[in-house]
Amino acid sequence: MKQTLSCLFLVIPYVRQRWKLAAAILAALTVEMAFNAAVPMAFGFILDDVLVGGRKEMLSDIIIALAVGVAVVSVVGVLRNRAGASMTAGILADIRLRLFNHLNSQSIGFFAKASTGDLMARFTTDLAAVETALKAAIPWAILPGLDVFAGTVLIFTIDWRLASIAVIAWPVILIGPKIFTPKVAVGSYERKQAEAEMVTSIQESLSTQPVIKIFNLGRSVSEKFNQANTGLSNIITRVGFYSSLVECSGNVGILILQVVVIGTGATFVANGSLTIGSLAAFQALFANLSASLTYLTQYFPTLVEASGGSQRIEELLINSPAINEDKPGIELQSLQRQIRFDQVSFGYTPEQMNLRDLNINIEAGKNVAFVGPSGSGKSTILNLVMRFYDPQQGSVFFDDTNLCQASLYSARSLMAAVFQESLLFDTTIMENIRFGRPQASDAEVIDAAKAAEVHDAIEKLSSGYATMVGERGCNLSGGQRQRVAIARAILRNPALLILDEATSALDPGTETAINSTLLRLARNRTTLSVTHRLASVVDTDTIYYLEDGKVLESGSFRELLTLNGRFKSLWDKQHGFNLGVDGSASITLERMSAIPIFANIDNAILKATAGLFTTVTAEPGKIVASEGEIGDSFYIIVRGKVEVLKQNDSEQAIHLATLTDGDFFGEISLVQAIPRTATVRAESHCVFLTLYRSQFLHMLKDCPEIQQRVQEIMMMRISSLNSFSGPKPL
Repeated sequence: MKQTLSCLFLVIPYVRQRWKLAAAILAALTVEMAFNAAVPMAFGFILDDVLVGGRKEMLSDIIIALAVGVAVVSVVGVLRNRAGASMTAGILADIRLRLFNHLNSQSIGFFAKASTGDLMARFTTDLAAVETALKAAIPWAILPGLDVFAGTVLIFTIDWRLASIAVIAWPVILIGPKIFTPKVAVGSYERKQAEAEMVTSIQESLSTQPVIKIFNLGRSVSEKFNQANTGLSNIITRVGFYSSLVECSGNVGILILQVVVIGTGATFVANGSLTIGSLAAFQALFANLSASLTYLTQYFPTLVEASGGSQRIEELLINSPAINEDKPGIELQSLQRQIRFDQVSFGYTPEQMNLRDLNINIEAGKNVAFVGPSGSGKSTILNLVMRFYDPQQGSVFFDDTNLCQASLYSARSLMAAVFQESLLFDTTIMENIRFGRPQASDAEVIDAAKAAEVHDAIEKLSSGYATMVGERGCNLSGGQRQRVAIARAILRNPALLILDEATSALDPGTETAINSTLLRLARNRTTLSVTHRLASVVDTDTIYYLEDGKVLESGSFRELLTLNGRFKSLWDKQHGFNLGVDGSASITLERMSAIPIFANIDNAILKATAGLFTTVTAEPGKIVASEGEIGDSFYIIVRGKVEVLKQNDSEQAIHLATLTDGDFFGEISLVQAIPRTATVRAESHCVFLTLYRSQFLHMLKDCPEIQQRVQEIMMMRISSLNSFSGPKPL
């Protein structure tokens, strides 16, 4: 029963907030109820007193009274409808606002695990079901309920015997609804869940079109959607059928009851124990009462179906945020000495720890960078500093204050961040920058744009600072979006500037320019940056190299190179490439000889081979190589990040690896025309050096001894790959 009435439990607090309006609606309903009861009683008086009793002078009074009643009830009904619409709209607005604010209070971890489609369904299909129940509540439940109450009282005043028969028989009417209502409640919740999954499926399909197309997944995705769609259709059919049974069973019971009352009443009239007027009035009242009961039985499935949506809304509302952003704490005024990680361990899941017993001291005012392979814990450090998450063990300190004990609002007031994705809002450029400090004047916004070196570009736009950036900034270029995000951070004038892969999604020219801007902005403030591109950390004060959640090396750029350790190896992998102002790339012979397939080859051949490389670029989402196609080219990543995907037995694209600057793939394609074993998709703007097999072999045809040696090297490489149990190169 509680599950069935969950919709009522959800809205009652909001009705209490509007008790004056609710009281006015109830008063109006009382007037309507009184008139609905008065009409049958007047009919009884007309029959017994006017037509049979001969008191014809009463007829005009009764008719005038009824006419006045119609006018009054009509006006009251209009006012009640207006008040009811206002009540419904207000309740829905409050629930919607509460949902929105509750979502905004959740920690980043909540959104990492939640489905966007499922969350959106709480605002759409779930709330729509509650709205339907609210709109129908007055005409289909409250007013009929009052009519049933008034009608029951009045029929007892006419004839207690007939009234008793009717009341005693009423439980029979409720047998059917009692049996089928639980099935409707369960099915309604299942329907809402299925609808949410459907929204998620559609959203996922729209956002993964490149993968769907390159893997020829259109048919399998369609089949999967069709299965879910068929399942939803079956649930809707089942819920609709049980809802109709609730209505029909109640209606059948009412019809049977009407037959019993008419037969019994006619018998009483025939025996002389009941007048014709009384029977007519009783029957008219009972007809109204039966109609009201019918309305109630028909409304009940609507209420039950709304319970599914209200349950899902309540499930979200009772989910407490992992980090209470409104919790009082120590007010942080500044960052004067250091940020300190003390024995910090953290993992996004219990199975995988991303940081392990981390101890680092970051001096205030220093420019610090975190580097290392993907998954080493770099961005996790920033997430803990921004308190998107709390450590499972250990503490993060701002000066001497444990961040978990500080006022989160005051802590974040000291920070500004520029993320890999610019994350702009669909409003004007002026307002997007102003989000950094909402009380800032237009002049201050423009000064921030100038500092971010985007003012001139904005001025050239037709609407200038009033230009709408579009959804996710689609009306601006990648460089413009990121500079607007930088201007937003500058306007905040933070003590702590956080840069999380702030330039990795940009083309090389834009990246270089923005890195120069960021380096200038980092002066005289604490700056924490994460990047996979080591060229951007050359001028930082301290670099931390991480692997597997631990700091393996730290120091200045020159100190780390002198160590000749992991950082030096990563630097060597990324170093040795040149990018011209026209976007063309080249590779040094020293860097080329470090690639296994070109090792121990004469410099003359290396130089000739280097001249054959072609610069190729790819934008985010583009498929660079496709699984199953015959490979004919070798790729070196000069700039950018790619994802390696492979189709499993269930025709799903699974992630194998992420490759970044200096990585390469497709080496076997230089000597053998074999199908590629995986798909490579660009995750950011990428610049590749590409060598085609036909050109490579053509160059070697006049050097048979070198060609034979290359073939031997490649066959040894292929043999070692075949004995390797992990993912094979492309």
